[in-house]
Amino acid sequence: MDDTGGMNVTEVTATCFFEQCNQFGQDCGATEPKELDLAELTDLEGAALAEVARRGVATSYAISRAFADSPSEFWSGSAGAVYPMLRRLTERGLLAADMGARGRRAHIGYSLNAAGHAALKAWLLDPKRGSGLGFDPLRTRAVHLHLASADEVDTFLAQIRVAMQEQSTHIAWQDDERLSAIHEAVLQNRRDLLQRLTKVLKKFST
Repeated sequence: MDDTGGMNVTEVTATCFFEQCNQFGQDCGATEPKELDLAELTDLEGAALAEVARRGVATSYAISRAFADSPSEFWSGSAGAVYPMLRRLTERGLLAADMGARGRRAHIGYSLNAAGHAALKAWLLDPKRGSGLGFDPLRTRAVHLHLASADEVDTFLAQIRVAMQEQSTHIAWQDDERLSAIHEAVLQNRRDLLQRLTKVLKKFST
């Protein structure tokens, strides 16, 4: 038997939260902690919790910068959503918020409580969502390329190859070898996908 006593993730999350209610209320300046919201995390929320967990304690600015610096347009384009999202995650009982100061500026330091860690782990290790197809701009366009002429498709695919080659020249996360290697693996997967899609498109264009 594991250390959860046979409880599922939702039950563990709720138990962890209610055991920390008093501490949570103090950290957030609330006299009564809000009821824990056990709704499934969005990928944006899960990634934000993961970024906080990596740092131990993090400000909204630090998490926003992490999103903005991402080589993925999906994450970099979501940087502006970080500030209200961290407040919502705090209200849901997944983050503790502590007031602090740097120089003359006050700031809020966010950290995961036990409930936040349990919610993060449930999101992180969800095989159904981890294997989801999600949105892929190349795949979406490939589905509809029959609407273009053969010459237009060839030009488009050639331009995609050039763009992918340019992407490979920009090293992401230069200060983190593990993240950089993950990024390169993703880029290689994209190049392989383009090659396979090109073969499929040529087969069905004749």
